[in-house]
Order: sequence, then structure tokens, then C-alpha cells
Amino acid sequence: MERTLGLEEPGSKMSGESRLKEYIADVEWRFAKTYAKTAPHEYTIRSWRTDLTGEFDFFVDLIRQKGYDGNFWGVAYRYLEFEECKYWFCADEDGTVSIINREPLDLAAWKSELKKESGKY
Repeated sequence: MERTLGLEEPGSKMSGESRLKEYIADVEWRFAKTYAKTAPHEYTIRSWRTDLTGEFDFFVDLIRQKGYDGNFWGVAYRYLEFEECKYWFCADEDGTVSIINREPLDLAAWKSELKKESGKY
């Protein structure tokens, strides 16, 4: 099921959802090999696309404003479900956010597909 956020930006040529979709499509998402068995997900890092820093910040703000609180292994995170994925960020001790993570909402199907494609599972 595709999830939307109902975002509209007054005076903007692009809706908030279109802006988010474009950012998600434009950045590199790398598989987190370290967590392949325990918490499979992908991530993107702010510094990989310095030309999109404003869009990165927009995404983090959306997670903060429209997301929901959850816990993973006893650590609190803020999650945002959009289209087919769940997104969350990791902040440094000083509050700086440099990583946005994602995992498909249908994690079992994703794991199965990864196994077929690359034998990661």
C-alpha cells in the first residue's frame, strides 16, 4: 500500500510529496552490510550530495513533524512511512543529522528479492 503525507507547500511550484519523491529518487541508497542479518536497511548520507543539503534537511524536518515515535532495540527513533518505505534518521550527540535510513514496509518480500538478486540472505 502506497502511503502519502498530504503535503502542500503554499507558493511552491512543487508539492511537498513531489519534492520528497524527487529527493528519494536522486540520492544514492546503499545497503547497510553491517546490519544485513539483524536489521537490514539502506541509508543515504548528507555529504554524498552536498547540492541537495536543503532537500536532506527538508526530509529530516518531515520525519520530525509528520513521523511517529518508535523503539528499536531499546533506542527511540522517529519514523516516517512514505509510499513503500519507512524512514528514520540518526543524529550525532550534538544533534547533527547526517544519515537517513530506510527499509521497505514489506521487509519479508524485500529480503526475498535481495536473496534472489545477490545472495545477501
